[in-house]
Amino acid sequence: MDIMADSKIFGKYISVILSTKNKNIIFILKDFAYGFQVLNKKTEVVYLIDVIYMPKFNAGIVWNDEDLKINWPIKEPIVSEKDKNLLE
Repeated sequence: MDIMADSKIFGKYISVILSTKNKNIIFILKDFAYGFQVLNKKTEVVYLIDVIYMPKFNAGIVWNDEDLKINWPIKEPIVSEKDKNLLE
């Protein structure tokens, strides 16, 4: 999702299924937000970043933000503690 307020595509998102069957991968540019939802119990998520991880700069967007209207496949997911804290 584009998070640059002056962008023509601000707030727009795409959805991509990644699996061992389709062997898709995705490259996410800086200034784009991302989220993922695991669709089966046996899943491994691996991602790389191009900067040193600094938790104090960690931010997020609530997964079910009403303004974004993201059509998640699972409507009542198990949400990580980090993401639960975004609601506070």
